[in-house]
Order: sequence, then C-alpha cells, then structure tokens
Amino acid sequence: MYKSGVKQPIETIKQGLEGAVQMAFDGAGSLYVGNLRTVGMHGRVHPGTVMVYPPGKTQPSEQFREGVTDVTALALGRSARMIGIPS
Repeated sequence: MYKSGVKQPIETIKQGLEGAVQMAFDGAGSLYVGNLRTVGMHGRVHPGTVMVYPPGKTQPSEQFREGVTDVTALALGRSARMIGIPS
C-alpha cells in the first residue's frame, strides 16, 4: 500500500495472495482480491478465492471460496455485492 505522493510502500499485503489476478475496490475503500485455483505440494488443489481487505489492513477480514473456481473477472455492484462470471 502506498500513501499518496510517496514512492515507498507503507504496508505490504502478503496473506491471502495465492495466484492473485483481479482486484477491485468498493465504495468504502475495501480491497477485493480474486485468486486463481492453484496446485500446491503433493498435487493438492487449492480452490480459487476472493479475499476482502478493509482499508489500511494487510490481513483479510473475509474470504469467499464456495462456488469460486478461477477468478477471471471481478466486479462489484451496489452495496459491494460481488458479480462473478464463471470461467
């Protein structure tokens, strides 16, 4: 995360970014990050996720997995309702 006009990051998000491909902000400033499905050690498949980071936080406050396979597009509707398009 960067402060306006500053070139060095003030914080770095490290948790919950496995295969991050899409990002969107809602009207309250929360960051939504869409992660692709990944294959970990020993062939274990990790489902796609959407992680939600409140403004100024580096750890997610919410995680959506159910019904998420691969996040190829991410959009937010009114009231920060996520709109998903199946891949």
